Amino acid sequence: MGKPDGTDGSSELLSIPAQTAPPEPAPLPPRVPPGLAPLTARSGAHAPKLRWTRIAVDIAALSLAVTAGGVAAGTPAGFAGAGAVALATLALLCVRGSYDALALRGHVGFLDEVRETAGAACLAAMATITCAALAAPGTEATAGAARAWLAGSLLIAAGRGAVRAATARFGRPPAQPVLIVGAGRVGVRLEQRLRDLPELGLDPIGFIDSAPMELPARSAPVIAPLGKLAEAIEATGVKHVLLAFSSGSDRALLGVIATCRRMGAEAWAVPRLFDSVGMRAATDHVGGMPVTRLRAPLPPRALRMKDLADRLAAVGAILVLAPLLLGIAIAVRASSPGPVLFRQRRIGRDGVAFEMLKFRSMRLATAQPSHSASGGQLSLDDPTGPGGVEGGDRRTRVGALLRATSLDELPQLLNIARGEMSFVGPRPERREFMELFADSVERYTDRHRMKAGLTGWAQVHGLRGQTSLAKRIEWDNWYIDNWSPWLDLKILLMTATSLRRGAG
Repeated sequence: MGKPDGTDGSSELLSIPAQTAPPEPAPLPPRVPPGLAPLTARSGAHAPKLRWTRIAVDIAALSLAVTAGGVAAGTPAGFAGAGAVALATLALLCVRGSYDALALRGHVGFLDEVRETAGAACLAAMATITCAALAAPGTEATAGAARAWLAGSLLIAAGRGAVRAATARFGRPPAQPVLIVGAGRVGVRLEQRLRDLPELGLDPIGFIDSAPMELPARSAPVIAPLGKLAEAIEATGVKHVLLAFSSGSDRALLGVIATCRRMGAEAWAVPRLFDSVGMRAATDHVGGMPVTRLRAPLPPRALRMKDLADRLAAVGAILVLAPLLLGIAIAVRASSPGPVLFRQRRIGRDGVAFEMLKFRSMRLATAQPSHSASGGQLSLDDPTGPGGVEGGDRRTRVGALLRATSLDELPQLLNIARGEMSFVGPRPERREFMELFADSVERYTDRHRMKAGLTGWAQVHGLRGQTSLAKRIEWDNWYIDNWSPWLDLKILLMTATSLRRGAG
């Protein structure tokens, strides 16, 4: 949810120095460089331990589910049905990769894990019940399977939640070192994302490129050219190599993949047109050539259903929260002279302006600060943009409480009911900010393909207020490109969790 009374903020761009003459990469040292040996030694043993911990927790949860289902059924057939569900669930989780490539599954949140495990248990129960009904109609096997499915879904979710809580409490295992092939804009962007997401458990320790660009000051070093990849893997002990766009030819990159396979390192590639390859993309084959179908991210019928559901839910929420809304309005009016609602023109879907509503949280000012591009307060060179309280702090006591609890955003339920906003979507921005950044920030205007939201994918990941504008736009467009009803529900649940923690 956006917090500023006048803005949701804008900030740093992904700024990479202009390309200069490529420096010659330093020759690979004959042994592991200082600082890499401790990292390599620590990381190798922890990923398998974490994987086996997850497997053990799931087996324990399914064993309890078998006991619960069998005891409830009270017959050997009930135990058999429950056991079949447990075994099939574990097999499906293995086939679906729930225990594979654990280092690259850190982006899978708890809600996604619950969905994954519940889906596997559901399919296992359906198959078991169908087989039991065909083989021996009327037996207790179906009852045992149904009870095991319900108990297993709940127990696996609880077990994985406990593992996550323990990991957060006692610290994550040391990150595994990775090499990035391609020291260009995409490679640097990939490195920044890995550092921004420590939960992935991957630490980019260096680039491999024969003609690298000039890298930002805090980037990992270029440690070897493409032809020395095997020596680099052997020296650093990495188990993962990420292929970004490189100056090397396609034939050279095929050699990179062959080298990774020979050295026992897993290769991951950033696809071409990666900005358009969403979760709906499907790979097929024409003869022996793979082709990727780039599905439309926003089906018109689904968006109409989203809009209808938003409006109905907003009307229902207004009726349920009417006493709270009335109480806040009275408190705002009593806190200081001025209107109850703060109104501001924002830009929504397709660049259409609307008047966004909030409960007023600040005292009226005689002169509003200028935030236009010519006002001197916005600059593409400023690492942080507008956000929080602009100018002097004019918040009232009531307003400070409303902001801390995000209750000042509740009048936007009226915007949703009128069809101007959605519950979930990119936060709306002011026109002067849009005009300033439209031509300067990559894919900035693409975020206007969907209605502005009360909360959004960027906001639940902490990108609100004075945070990176470039990252916020990237997360907003990822949400639009991968939109689904489940993603909306997930964001709403994550928002509720953030509000409960007091994160805003």
